[in-house]
Amino acid sequence: MATQVSIKKFRSFFSQSIIFESIIIELQDFNKFSLSLQNGLSNEFEQILKSHVETDYLDLKNMPISISERSMSESMSSISAQLISFDTKAINNKDQNNNKEITLGSFISPLKEPNGICACVAKPNHQTEEELAKVERDEMTAWRRLLDTLKWTTKVCYVLCPPVPSLMIQKAAFHPPKHCHYYFLIGGKANNRQHFRDAKSARESTDLTICLPHLLLPKFKNSDVADQLLRIEVHLITSANDDTMVALYVRCEKSYQCKKSAPYVILFAQPNSSDLGSCMLTDPNLVDIADFLQCDLMAFDYSGFGLSTGTPTEKSVYQNMETVYHYLIEEMRAQPNEIILIGFSMGTAVAIHLASREKVPLSQLFIHEVAGLVLIAPFTSLLRVLGRKPDSKRTCCLDQFSSIDKVSKVHCRTLICHGVKDAIVSINHSIVLQKRLPNATKPFYLDEATHQGIYCERKMWNRVQQFLFHELDNSRKWNEPVKTKRAFIDYNF
Repeated sequence: MATQVSIKKFRSFFSQSIIFESIIIELQDFNKFSLSLQNGLSNEFEQILKSHVETDYLDLKNMPISISERSMSESMSSISAQLISFDTKAINNKDQNNNKEITLGSFISPLKEPNGICACVAKPNHQTEEELAKVERDEMTAWRRLLDTLKWTTKVCYVLCPPVPSLMIQKAAFHPPKHCHYYFLIGGKANNRQHFRDAKSARESTDLTICLPHLLLPKFKNSDVADQLLRIEVHLITSANDDTMVALYVRCEKSYQCKKSAPYVILFAQPNSSDLGSCMLTDPNLVDIADFLQCDLMAFDYSGFGLSTGTPTEKSVYQNMETVYHYLIEEMRAQPNEIILIGFSMGTAVAIHLASREKVPLSQLFIHEVAGLVLIAPFTSLLRVLGRKPDSKRTCCLDQFSSIDKVSKVHCRTLICHGVKDAIVSINHSIVLQKRLPNATKPFYLDEATHQGIYCERKMWNRVQQFLFHELDNSRKWNEPVKTKRAFIDYNF
């Protein structure tokens, strides 16, 4: 006959990360039960258990409890108690001495009695501890799946409401980080420094520097990002639609070693869910990229991203890219054939748009004279990504970032990098673009890389470095006399 166990009260308490059930056991024959200690129960935990089990006749030596102590660390975390019936076949000396898998004698099936007391009937259980742990992990996984489902449902509702096609596509395309979450600006004289939360208010300020509050977190304690910030110049650039953009200019480490400007400057177009602050907290960050590729680097926030003013649209981000390109040439005195465009994710569409333009209205300079183009995880168009049809021949009138219709006009040397395991933008998008590029080098497809992961892959950046050093002759140009008109500024760090 099954043993009846009554549980009057369920209580959880937290002390040194311990959670267990406080129980009252009503049994008629204690001598048929024993306490199973699978990994050796500490005296401290035994005293805690005694003090929280609400019964006057508790006898730990004859109580049908199996206590699994999975992690006896200093925090004594993840300790659970489970009722079992005594079973010499399930728990014996051989199992305990060998410290092997021990089959728990029974598990508790809850039954509700008329008097309101929850009765539990012990039933045979042939699960091992590892199997029970797996069940627990599966339950946690189920919760994560539920939370992910709710998260994505919320995003879908956000995109679909109101049901205006142009607004829906715009919401799907742009996901700027929370304002001032990753960085803000500090400027002004030494005795009157102040912080700025948007680019427009910082227009009249001098000696602007970027501040990353996340550097105060423990995980950045030994980071060298704080030192790297000293090599970054902050520029405020006004776009054609009167938005004020924040741009960062990074001088690579080799420039200070050789006391001259780098032969090339990279114009970096970031993805749709980051800003300059987050780009400085990734691995690699903007300074790491400049140092590794031995090029100066200019990066900027699109309108509505970071501290840049305005609203992000397809047209505005194209104008942003053209404005920064013009600024590099007019203000920084870079030549078109010294500029290398690098785009990641949505940034690839922005870079392709610039490279495919015959002329930029602001400067009337031929864009296809840029030195090279690097596309990291590119896509053919936005609706082709959403519809999972990268090679669709017709472009919808509502589609945006239609790179497939522009790549045939890109005449500079181009490298495509893509992750084979990219679940967001299929590698087929890169294959389609590769076929249409008139001056493409051999693409680099990384087997284990995902959409976000490829940006952090050393193998991918090795291929980009090889492209710059050998196909664009960056390493050779360092040994030649200085030809660039870009001024070198030695900050004497």
